[in-house]
Amino acid sequence: MRTSWIILAGILTAFAAPMVGRAEVVVVDESRPGAVIVVPQSPTPEESLSAGRLQFYVGKITGATIEIVDESRLDGHDGPSGRIYIGRTRSAEGVLEKLSRRSAPAESSLVECHGNEVFVTGVDPIGTLHATYFLMEDFGCRWYFPAEWGTVIPSSSRLVIADQSTYRSPSLKLRSGLTHTTTQIDADPTWAAYEWGRGNHLGGWRWWGAGHSYRFLIPVENFKTHPEWFALVNGRRIPDQLCITNPEGRAFALHNLRTALAGYGDNPPELICISPNDTTADKFCQCEGCQKFIPTKPDGTKDFGAGIDRIIAYANFFADALKDEYPNSRVLYMVDYHSYEMPTLVTPAPNSAFWVIHWMGDQFHGQNDSTRMGKTLTNWGKYGLPELVYTYWGSHTSWSFWPVVHTIREEIPYYLGKGVVGIVSETHENWGAQHLNFIVYPRLMWDAKMNVDAWIDDFCEKFYGPAAQPMRQYYALLERAAQNGPPQHRYRQTLIPTFTPEVLSGLRRKIEQAQVALNGADEIYRTRFDFVKAGFETGDLYFSAENLMRTYPGTKDPTIRPRMVQMMGRALALAEDPRFKHLTGVSEYPLVEDIRKIYEQYRQGTTFDVGRFAYFEDYYLGGRTFIDAQDKSGFIDDLYGLSLDGGKTGTLVYRFDARDGEFESVKGSLVLTSLPSVNPLRLSVRTGVDQPWADVQYTGDGTTVDFDLTAIAAGHSSIWLKIELKNPSDRNMHVLHQLHLNGQVRIKSN
Repeated sequence: MRTSWIILAGILTAFAAPMVGRAEVVVVDESRPGAVIVVPQSPTPEESLSAGRLQFYVGKITGATIEIVDESRLDGHDGPSGRIYIGRTRSAEGVLEKLSRRSAPAESSLVECHGNEVFVTGVDPIGTLHATYFLMEDFGCRWYFPAEWGTVIPSSSRLVIADQSTYRSPSLKLRSGLTHTTTQIDADPTWAAYEWGRGNHLGGWRWWGAGHSYRFLIPVENFKTHPEWFALVNGRRIPDQLCITNPEGRAFALHNLRTALAGYGDNPPELICISPNDTTADKFCQCEGCQKFIPTKPDGTKDFGAGIDRIIAYANFFADALKDEYPNSRVLYMVDYHSYEMPTLVTPAPNSAFWVIHWMGDQFHGQNDSTRMGKTLTNWGKYGLPELVYTYWGSHTSWSFWPVVHTIREEIPYYLGKGVVGIVSETHENWGAQHLNFIVYPRLMWDAKMNVDAWIDDFCEKFYGPAAQPMRQYYALLERAAQNGPPQHRYRQTLIPTFTPEVLSGLRRKIEQAQVALNGADEIYRTRFDFVKAGFETGDLYFSAENLMRTYPGTKDPTIRPRMVQMMGRALALAEDPRFKHLTGVSEYPLVEDIRKIYEQYRQGTTFDVGRFAYFEDYYLGGRTFIDAQDKSGFIDDLYGLSLDGGKTGTLVYRFDARDGEFESVKGSLVLTSLPSVNPLRLSVRTGVDQPWADVQYTGDGTTVDFDLTAIAAGHSSIWLKIELKNPSDRNMHVLHQLHLNGQVRIKSN
């Protein structure tokens, strides 16, 4: 990390080839300033920030403070060695002309050094900001984590900029992750997430509205006074979605949108998101006005499950209303789980754009023209309108490992080849276990041809120092496990077959080797490693507990549950440690609470204390049936639950106990995949091994069924519940998704 001097010659890495000459500008020499920073007379916020950040990092590297001078007051302020011009100064006119002749796309940057002058500029103010951070990156600075210890700043007494002309332009027009733009200026930008975003060159097109924006157009608070503005479903109004044709509702939504856009002043967003709330299409409006945008099935009935025409019709209303006011903006909407199909009744407006969501597809093994994502991009590309991708390279449903660097490396060039102009990765701050993704995908979005392996090598060397080699091997093992494992569909539980005891053992060895390599090393390396190790351990403990649970049916070892509880207790302690604030997620997705819930589920098992109780099982890949169910037969431990092939029957038997008491009430529900015929489900209960089974009546629509065991369970300390499910179909798979049980345990009556 510490060197006696640093020479900047374009990009002194494996990532680009500079034009190197003999001249140089000395920025600092032996802690004495050799240059001044020159800003325009009336700098933009981005130019001011660029100058301030350059001054800051030069000071951190060398200990010297170089001066920032207004170009109009430059006389008498020359540095001994030269000037560093930031942005659109008068002196930069010739350099800016070069950019103009290139027809450089937005955010392109140029660093020029000749004689005693350095020009750090861009085709626009954001391009200047990128140029500045590239310059500091060439000094050796890196922004790996939005904290002081996660930012690499070298130390040197001499800093020079060599003769060069280094032009860079982004591969994608929109590049977003934890921050979607680099235009926002933090009150204290030093180690904030925006600084991480700027240092990794996120940015591009900005948008109004979240991915699900109907709730911003007409907030749900209006449902009480104007239910007619909301969806009519099966004869009643519900607040889940909007009616897309109600004239007063449309006018209210358009007024709200215009008010919001007016707040952007002369710099409106390029994308205006008009996309449904987060529900399935069966919650979309079915009123008479909306039915003209609902396709008809071959049998003559309306296909209420086809939502895309209604989505486009509503977006087209706004696109038409705003096209003259905002000629450079496009109306954006999600091609999502409720709208992957192509429209049949409505054509997208010419000022539209599409957000294709990679939601339910395999996240680990890349895209091609045969995957659903690839086919969707091909189909929607036929309109000739901009396509953007919304993906999940930082999982919000898994706080453990999510090794997709190899996928990112393959997918970004693929998306570019399909004509995609921007990518948003929904990235939640699971830095402890997923951070390698976060330092790769922003760089690839800027330069899709980047040498990823060289960048990771550079990261390991700078971030871990003496532990670089074992940590590089650790990441390689993670990637290999992901590539060799089954498809992954966003759920944490689906990773269990990937992270076997053998894989975890190999990862553990690399972590241990890194620990040894850091004995006596600089504290900064140990701080970084301790954080990443804690992220590894949360995943290791969880998957080790799940792997251990799967041995229970064969061993019936009574120590297995206490060991699982102990493991998740340790994982919870790590997640709650204030040193590891960003280990397992951000506040809107309280994933620390997810770890707590798993710990409590393991601890509780099927025995409930006096008071209210709740039992929940989601059955992903078998769930906790291995240790909680007394008997399981016929079911397949499948991706979304317990599945049944055609003609097969599955049986589950549970024993539930009241600890130091007796049941007062017991109610429950099951969630399952509905079949075309009457649901072939049988529930029965008994209160002792020598007691007969009694059938339990249930109510529901075939997808969710509710039942009440109170009449039989009350006054007993133990009950047995049997779930029998048959799949009469010879084609369709049937799946049992969830079991909910709740009630009250009271102290035993005399």
